[in-house]
Amino acid sequence: TLVFGTPIIVFALQAALVEGITDALAISAAVVAVFYALIAAWLWRSRGEPLRLLSESFMALAVVFATITIPLLFDARWTAAAWAVEGAALVWVGTRQGRQLAKLAGTVLVFISGVAFIDDGWHRDAGLVVLNGNVLGGLLISLSAFFTSRKLESFDNPNFRAAQKLASMTLFIWGMLWWLGTGWMEIIDRVIFIDPAGYHNRGPLFLLFLSLSAGVS
Repeated sequence: TLVFGTPIIVFALQAALVEGITDALAISAAVVAVFYALIAAWLWRSRGEPLRLLSESFMALAVVFATITIPLLFDARWTAAAWAVEGAALVWVGTRQGRQLAKLAGTVLVFISGVAFIDDGWHRDAGLVVLNGNVLGGLLISLSAFFTSRKLESFDNPNFRAAQKLASMTLFIWGMLWWLGTGWMEIIDRVIFIDPAGYHNRGPLFLLFLSLSAGVS
């Protein structure tokens, strides 16, 4: 709670403080990312193995804030993406420490992030192609769900095996829906924007997206 809860609360307060200032929140996220990366490196060099978990947690936070810096530069909907990555980080720590509450909280957070993203809606013609808040936010939710699913699947606890298997499968489906849905919505958005009458081009482009996705996987 102290390690992961504090930066999220403080960052939410920072968002309120810098509201209306161009790119201020993105700069704040980048500064926080550098801060946690430096702390993690210092802890590892000075304390080593005894504080390895804390160092890794700080490095995870650095990755989280570095990740959300990108969509912040293109779109203001940072909350859903941040929640998704934070949920994945909680599950990662929970599996390392064997803490069921952390894994449960992280799993719920990944789902809530998707609901929050849907509630905000898809912003038409938002920024550059692919490099925009719609796509990057959706992909962060998808990748967080895939990562969380994998972690829950690989963690073997006889007392919670059935529940973790169900959660892992559900998260995988959730991640797949977000991956395909994000691709489909971006294709529709860009095709209509470039050519309002180009509805017939959606199918081939989506098949290309599916092929590329299969190749990457």
